Amino acid sequence: MINLLLTLYKLMLRLYPSRFYHTFGPEMAEVFAEKLHHSANARSVLVTFGHELRHWPGSLWREHWSAQQSALNFPRYEKLSWAGTAVAALPYLLMALVFAAFLFLTNQNIFEAVLLGSTMIMLAVAWWRRWPAWSASWLGFLAFLLFYMLLPQYLGAGHSEWTATERLLRMMLAELIYFLPLFAVFYWLVGRWPWAGAVALLPPIGFSWLLHMEFVPPNLTLLIYSVTWIWLAVIVVLLARWVPRQRQGWILGLAALVIGLLSAFAGQFWVNIPRDGSFTRMAENFLAEFVPTLLPLMAILLLHALRRKLVASNGRSSLRHYRYIFLGIVGLIGSSQLAQRLFLPDDLAMFQANVGVMVTAVFLLSLFGIGLGAWRLRHSQPGGLLLTLVILFPFLYQAETIAVLLGELPILGPPNDYMLYEAVRLGGRAVGLLWLAVAAWLLNRTVPPLPENMPPDEAAPILAS
Repeated sequence: MINLLLTLYKLMLRLYPSRFYHTFGPEMAEVFAEKLHHSANARSVLVTFGHELRHWPGSLWREHWSAQQSALNFPRYEKLSWAGTAVAALPYLLMALVFAAFLFLTNQNIFEAVLLGSTMIMLAVAWWRRWPAWSASWLGFLAFLLFYMLLPQYLGAGHSEWTATERLLRMMLAELIYFLPLFAVFYWLVGRWPWAGAVALLPPIGFSWLLHMEFVPPNLTLLIYSVTWIWLAVIVVLLARWVPRQRQGWILGLAALVIGLLSAFAGQFWVNIPRDGSFTRMAENFLAEFVPTLLPLMAILLLHALRRKLVASNGRSSLRHYRYIFLGIVGLIGSSQLAQRLFLPDDLAMFQANVGVMVTAVFLLSLFGIGLGAWRLRHSQPGGLLLTLVILFPFLYQAETIAVLLGELPILGPPNDYMLYEAVRLGGRAVGLLWLAVAAWLLNRTVPPLPENMPPDEAAPILAS
């Protein structure tokens, strides 16, 4: 009986996380064997085993939870192997296949089920393998599917029966869902996987120019989107295997440049309505999406660069001031998103007086948080240009909306709204392009290279299986 119970106990230990098992498993088995051998009779043996069996599920859950928390919350400097790169590129190839399939099938529910089902299967595998580096790509893809494609559709269901209040709340919530959760998830992914996390930033680039292809024939639009997502899969390979981490900003710009030019050109010259295409309008449509698409992605890389410099120069104590800047940026983004829904279309004028006060209060409080954090960090040697670029980001993202929001302040007055809006709209794109170029250059100078002997992501066994 003792040998049987000892064998069962060793099998129970095998279910603990591998690191825990290899560290404590032999010792625990030895202690349990001593307890069994020192038991007076068969009843004592069963009592000893029953005591271990009763506490085993809770202990197993705690250790697995601790292992998952460690796997998800601490940076892992793993470089993607070729097999891991192939797994990381799969969601983009899957999207390309879905758009190609739309040429023959029109049931959108089937494709949503395929995308979500495939993503959940791959994330289950990633969880079982303790979140290798390629899981960053699938986690980013899942966040994109939820917050950019599925939840906005759910919030917009039944819009014809909305009251004015329901319409206000749903539209404002939808505007927040388009950006803030994605920004938070992408920020975490890049911090969690400093090398491979950049591949999770690509999905928003694939849909940025959708509205500018409104008059392109449907079949051609689907073909362009298939090519777009194949191109993003190529970018995954560049980011994972050939490009140093310092130059990730330039590769993100290359991804948006090719997709933006193709989509803007199609929107002007491959249309099914009688009109003459214009290279001027093409350039305007391209810049209208190129800058706001890349700004958040580059800002995430800059924020992590600033965080690393602060920790390296002053220790983790300086992060409390960094948090003021980060939360202020998030608040400024949220207020500009709400203002975009509230002020620009002018279709919710009845709510502007009351809600506008709250949005403006959040806006001013966010400005105060950014200013306070920057003031406290003035002696922390974070790099003046780096800190300035981080602070400027929320003012350039949705710059037109922030201009209108500023126009609501009493010190400026309503007569200045249009003039302020036009000035920021025209200048915002030029300043945004300059910001992107300086940010990419600064990342190349600021981000330290990762060690050459980083561990592989161990994705090969998954492909083999």
